[in-house]
Amino acid sequence: GCGNGKYLNINQQVLKIGVDRCVNLAVAAKDRDHEVMVCDNLSLPFRDESFDAALSVAVIHHFATTERRVRALRELARILRIGGRLMITVWAMEQRHRKFESQDVLVPWHRPEQSSSDDKASSVERDLNSTTTDDDDLLHYHAHTHTDSDSHQSRYGSRRNGRRRMRCRAIDP
Repeated sequence: GCGNGKYLNINQQVLKIGVDRCVNLAVAAKDRDHEVMVCDNLSLPFRDESFDAALSVAVIHHFATTERRVRALRELARILRIGGRLMITVWAMEQRHRKFESQDVLVPWHRPEQSSSDDKASSVERDLNSTTTDDDDLLHYHAHTHTDSDSHQSRYGSRRNGRRRMRCRAIDP
């Protein structure tokens, strides 16, 4: 998510829309005069191929299963235009089964050869599955910190097919 909006200050000549699931972080970004929405990475409120670029900073590792991580990557691929750029960062250095010795790690990623949204997402899924191991599923954790009561959840969330689904909304000025 956009968090408190610290990366939204970069390049004032570009239109940026920040999204975060945490209401308090989105409000903090809005207080810095950024265009911000509260929504979930698994259901972004944007048309297919509507962005030139997307940043996913410290989000993907919060999804507890490979399936949810793939869904999040598919959703990011869906909103990118053909030829769009995606930057993803993750933090998970505390896992016992990690393969990396330092925090400065570049994981190779190969650009998909297909051009449609569905094909891009399939390529992302293949690449993700080829870089994960069975050990990745041994340690599942959630690193969510809520600074207020769950009243935001009841106000902004809804249930669909028995699962909680976050509704997106713009932060009021």
